[in-house]
Parts: sequence; C-alpha cells; structure tokens
Amino acid sequence: MTTKTKYQVKALPQLAVHTYRALAVQTPAGAKKADLEEPAFWTHIARNLQAGDQIRCLADDSTYVADVFVTLVVGNDVRARVLNFTALGELPDAEVGEDYKIVNGGATGYWVRDTRTGDDVFQRRFASPRDARTALDNHLKALAA
Repeated sequence: MTTKTKYQVKALPQLAVHTYRALAVQTPAGAKKADLEEPAFWTHIARNLQAGDQIRCLADDSTYVADVFVTLVVGNDVRARVLNFTALGELPDAEVGEDYKIVNGGATGYWVRDTRTGDDVFQRRFASPRDARTALDNHLKALAA
C-alpha cells in the first residue's frame, strides 16, 4: 500500500532589507555615457564604493547629469551601469549687474567680462560661476575702498 503525502508550503511575506548609499560626484566635462560604465573611470574612488550604491554625476561644467548604479566592487575593479543620462547643453552667460557678465567657456572654465569694454576682468579662469562671482565681488570691494 502506498500513501501519498501532500506537502504544503506556506509562503509568509517578509520584509526585504536593502540598504544603499546615495553619493554625488562631480565628473569631468565631456564624459560620455559609455565612459561612466568603464571600470577605469571609477578606479580612483573604488575604495569608497560598494555594490548597490547610487551615484548622481554632475559634469563640472554642468553640461550633463547622470544616475549610475554600482553593481560590483572588487578591489579597484568597479562595475557600474548608467540608469539615466541627460545632456543639459551649454549654460547661458550670466549677467552680473549692467557692467559685467560671467561667461561660460565650457571645459575651459568661467571668466568675468566687462561688458563696456569687452575685456576680461581677470587673467585666470574659474572652476564655477560661484567662484567667478566671488572673485568679482572681492575685486569690486577692493576698487571701492
């Protein structure tokens, strides 16, 4: 005589625990979507990454923004996938009062131009519009003193 045994499996819902870190990274101007997926691109910060991290990338000249998901980290080998890549294009020049404007030079940086003469106020370039504005404010305070 054979008996058939029925096995009943009860699947109870369980809370899945998944933690991740959200990081923000300033990336070089001109980087392409494929560059962000190259392991060599992330080598210099590999020790700060772990699998599951989400990275928000903003180009240093603000021409693109990207969301990257880290899938594997072994030593300096980082595997990542780009979830979203949005090109923002070149930013327009910013007017600073009536006499000056901050000019966006793309990868070469930002500089301050006198709109009356068309000359550059400083010989050097700035990494961000904020740096250029701060330098201009300091320059105008020094002239007023």
